[in-house]
Amino acid sequence: MSTLVVLRPEDAPRLAELLTPALGASWTERAIHEELTRRGVLALGIERDGGLEGALLGWVIAGELEIHAVVVQPEARRGGLGRRLLEEAIARATAEGACAAFLELRADNEPAKQLYLRCGFALLDVRRGYYGDGTDALVLRGALGGP
Repeated sequence: MSTLVVLRPEDAPRLAELLTPALGASWTERAIHEELTRRGVLALGIERDGGLEGALLGWVIAGELEIHAVVVQPEARRGGLGRRLLEEAIARATAEGACAAFLELRADNEPAKQLYLRCGFALLDVRRGYYGDGTDALVLRGALGGP
């Protein structure tokens, strides 16, 4: 059975093991550790048998949830873990007074795009050629309960 946990700075090494292969070299252990110590950080993980199956990293600040990363181990994808992380992040951000959530993703990441659209996000903008390989970035917004 998997367990939802709040990730702390001491979790940076195992979070780096998950994020770096999926998102690239800029997600180093040191960068992740620094991220986990920032004000407003929201870092959630899903553990199974002592390992990290998935994680969400973002900020809740100025009435908004800014989602930086949602990653699930390849062998655990399509099992609802990404949705579970996203729903928990939205619930926590709403409890802290956030009224909107924002995220950015590669336009060619169809599974992630479908997840966010099913969770109530809508396309806000397209950043043409944003990624190094020329792929567009989609900027999505989701309205939250908020006060």
